[in-house]
Amino acid sequence: MPIGDQVNAIYADISTNVTRIYNRQNLHLAIDLVYHSPLSFYFGERIIEKGYPEALIIGDTRCGKSETAKCLLRHYRLGARSSGENTSQAGLVGGLHQVRTGWRVSWGRIPLNDKRLLFIDEVSGVLAEEIAKMSDLRSSGIAEVTKIQTERTLARTRLVWLSNPRTSDSVNNFGSGTKIIENLIGKPEDIARFDFAIILEKDEIGDDDVDERRQPKVPHRLTSNLCHDLVLWAWSRSAENVRLNDATVDACYEYGKLMGKKYSSDCPLVNSMEQKIKLARLSIALACRLFSCDETGENVIVTPEHVKYIYDFLNAQYDVPHFAYNMFSQKQFAGSKIRRTKDLTDLMAMWGPEFCFQILENYQIDVKYIEHCTGSEYNDAKMQLAKLLKCGCIKKRHSFYVKTPAFIAELKKFLNDPKTKKEEF
Repeated sequence: MPIGDQVNAIYADISTNVTRIYNRQNLHLAIDLVYHSPLSFYFGERIIEKGYPEALIIGDTRCGKSETAKCLLRHYRLGARSSGENTSQAGLVGGLHQVRTGWRVSWGRIPLNDKRLLFIDEVSGVLAEEIAKMSDLRSSGIAEVTKIQTERTLARTRLVWLSNPRTSDSVNNFGSGTKIIENLIGKPEDIARFDFAIILEKDEIGDDDVDERRQPKVPHRLTSNLCHDLVLWAWSRSAENVRLNDATVDACYEYGKLMGKKYSSDCPLVNSMEQKIKLARLSIALACRLFSCDETGENVIVTPEHVKYIYDFLNAQYDVPHFAYNMFSQKQFAGSKIRRTKDLTDLMAMWGPEFCFQILENYQIDVKYIEHCTGSEYNDAKMQLAKLLKCGCIKKRHSFYVKTPAFIAELKKFLNDPKTKKEEF
């Protein structure tokens, strides 16, 4: 049976008979890709110690995020959920508390669920600064508390982060889902540690689509015991039990390159250097969810078809209008190229090498800076700044502008030109 048909059958059963959350197959699959993942695997000759993916699920209130998580927790009888006062850096990682004989470490929910799964709900209640403090833990799988004394423990925990947008605005109030993620998570390096993200919008599902009375009846074959056993089977697979042949590894490379060319790393969910590994993690989890194995039942068999399904799934999530990662990327790629190159060439020739060198060395650019350094009148300096904007040479950063990488390259090219070097700095 084709992979798409298998996935459709699984979530028709789960949504109808377990969660009662309809027409949210992407939500169910996103959670299952984290659930059904081994701890490590070999990618070619290299072992990937963090074999389990990490998912970010953002959506408007009443989209079914928390309810789906609770229902799957009950049905699979595996995993845990953290929310409320436990959803803080101390509650998730741990801290020290004083006892009569000294200080003792109280480990948080992530290390306490080592080798298991944890839903982190209500992420919007966690400060971005606290999320940043968990950066090393998320990449290394080791929790560390450094206060009066330092303690370390394993925290190889499969994480599903659930949240509304950090502000009270709905998803549709943002031009791009990339902005929602940036506001919620903060630093690019913390965003990059997610293997994928999905964004749910309340109006994408109509009232009739969530009316239980209108849903077709589906036989309940995926019982709690069967699902429980499948998750434990996936968790018990060692790196040696996960089989990616050369064709599958090649597919991870090729689809990773395609995504790297399509999506801008300015929102670092997709990075051309790491995307192949993210695709491998998710493809392995999909193979486990579908019980793709050899005749012994011991080894997970991951095929290029699994990689292709994950590639299509991620593209479908990132290209929905309320996420618009593709549109954001197109804008970023367009901004990384110089437009009206003749206008820029004329401007640099007018400035001369001395000011070009100064502008190359200076971080901030505004009208007053151009006015002061070139001796131009205010209106003339304002026109020069506008020309830089039209050429794609600068971008807004707080109350000033900064140079784009393309403009920096053009300045260096101009200053290294033999004709320019003949002039005095």
